[in-house]
Amino acid sequence: MREKIGKGKSKLENQKSGKNHTKSPMGSQENRKKHDHKSQKRDNKNSKFDKKIDARIDRKITYRLLVYLKSSYRLFIDSFTRLDRSFLYSIFVNMLQMVLVFLVLVPSLLVLLNSSVVPLMSEVMPTVLYVQSYANSQGGLPDMNPELEQKLDANVSVIKMFFLRSGFLLFGFMLLLFLISTLASGFIYSWLHKFSFRRFIMGFFICNLLWYLLWMMLITIQLVLFRIHVSGYLIAATLILFILLTPLFRSVCKEKAGLKDSLKIFKMFLRQCIFKLYLFLVPLLMIYIVFMALFMMLSYSFDIIPFRAMSILVVIMIFAFIAWSRNYVFICVRHSLDEMRVNNGQFEK
Repeated sequence: MREKIGKGKSKLENQKSGKNHTKSPMGSQENRKKHDHKSQKRDNKNSKFDKKIDARIDRKITYRLLVYLKSSYRLFIDSFTRLDRSFLYSIFVNMLQMVLVFLVLVPSLLVLLNSSVVPLMSEVMPTVLYVQSYANSQGGLPDMNPELEQKLDANVSVIKMFFLRSGFLLFGFMLLLFLISTLASGFIYSWLHKFSFRRFIMGFFICNLLWYLLWMMLITIQLVLFRIHVSGYLIAATLILFILLTPLFRSVCKEKAGLKDSLKIFKMFLRQCIFKLYLFLVPLLMIYIVFMALFMMLSYSFDIIPFRAMSILVVIMIFAFIAWSRNYVFICVRHSLDEMRVNNGQFEK
């Protein structure tokens, strides 16, 4: 009897285990369905959240773009409405600068070269031509001919004097050109900044000197490292960058700037003008549009206005365009600096 009861219990247990075994796949499928349903809900929530974030980002981008375009339009209008006496003074200073450079400085350099360097050149050229013909016949200069050595020894003092005078005149010309440019730009930017010229010119002189030395070093490195046909293109691109970035740099200069302040000015220029150069794309585009509009207007006016009057009008319009574009770039740079100070919590000038 006990054995029968034990067998019956074992059968019941086996049947229960079998039932549980048969029910377990169904339960796992239901659990999987529930898990998949929950994961789909989470994915839908995450996708909705991502869409909301993307929509907010798009709204911020469009808002910032609209604000930038609006401020660029306002600054463009302000570049015309803020024209005052300093605009006329800057035109006069630029004209005076061109007169000093092209009617006084360059003719003086040519006269000095003609009187002091050209006579030496007539003595040096026969030796140079002889050396060149000897090098072409020998395929270079493998050894020194006694006749060649004698000619070089006889003309060493003349060659030294030729290079010394030429270098001295060119250095004096570049120095005077730098001084004239610095004084003229100092007058103009002191009026734009509304600073005293006496307090502004020394710091502006130091900043301008460092600025020119930096670009001269860059051009020298290009001449040393690259070949002539490559360095020519690089120097042309460097000069274009110099012309475009110089008004931006001069707009950042401060009053009473020493050497340490000049380094801070360079840091501010890199931070606010170079790293954020994209902010000045619209002003550069507007300057180009205004230039093309003036060019078209003047080209159509040649058939109406006489040549002499038209030539004077062209000169005046060129200087007026230069003064306006400088004023426009200055307004844009100062606006960018003011925004930076507001964002940083600095409200000082």
